[in-house]
Amino acid sequence: MKKEDAVRCSTPILKTLLYSTESDAPTQFFSYTEHDGCISMIVDENIMPLFPSDETVQRLEEPWRVIQIDIGSSGIPSESGCVSLVGSYLSLKEITVYYLSTAQHDFVLVPKKHFETALDWLGKKLCSSKPNSITPPPRPPPSPYVHNLVTFPTQLFAASSERIAKCTRPLLKLIFFENPESRFFSFTFADDEISLIADQEHLALFPKQALSSSSAWRPIKRAKKAGFFETGVVSYISAPMAQAGVPVLYVSTYLTSFILVPSDRYDEAIKTWKRRDFKLVDHLEALTLDDEAVA
Repeated sequence: MKKEDAVRCSTPILKTLLYSTESDAPTQFFSYTEHDGCISMIVDENIMPLFPSDETVQRLEEPWRVIQIDIGSSGIPSESGCVSLVGSYLSLKEITVYYLSTAQHDFVLVPKKHFETALDWLGKKLCSSKPNSITPPPRPPPSPYVHNLVTFPTQLFAASSERIAKCTRPLLKLIFFENPESRFFSFTFADDEISLIADQEHLALFPKQALSSSSAWRPIKRAKKAGFFETGVVSYISAPMAQAGVPVLYVSTYLTSFILVPSDRYDEAIKTWKRRDFKLVDHLEALTLDDEAVA
């Protein structure tokens, strides 16, 4: 949905954020990502009926399920490779994914009809009692859905907090009152923890004592708009970084996706993608081109 329509969706957003601070609240998963004046949200099924039924909100009628990837117990190297491995394994089963990295965990969403298959397949491939014993899948073939990437000068920070109540007020301010169209802002609430990805200006709205483990990242956007029928996109974009040992965060949205690399390894990441025949387009140049030109 458009940022300007956020106020029309205040009831489900407020219900999710405010109820999550209560001690008797059920476990919930809620994700909000904003960029270029567009908002993508992942909400519980029981919240969906509270959203407007008109065209304010574009929605997927088919439900999706969330799988949390616990890197520490899976044997995946923690510094790199998780996004590429998970994306590659699921693409082998032709399962489309919606991927969300946070400051603490990775979450992969799959269509409900494929959930059991995905869970069983990932369990067989990733659950290992021997460190570093996971066999990487073969290098993904060129994806027909990915051609160009768009670069941004913005520096983002990933941070987390277990003090949900202290984060609610700044979150509401960012959602309903702050309205810069060009910013990137993402937060995910799961298991009584909030993970934030934002620039320094907006992260400063949160109490310093409420945040931890902040690190600097640079975002790169997939140029072509996304579709929920595509497979192999996550693995194709992230594989060069895994092979180069560059850590990444991956954030899917309703319209596209972003891959974030550490600020101090940004130049290395760009050179690596170029060697793999990706075309990197500056965000200002991308504004002057139509979708076909940057796809």
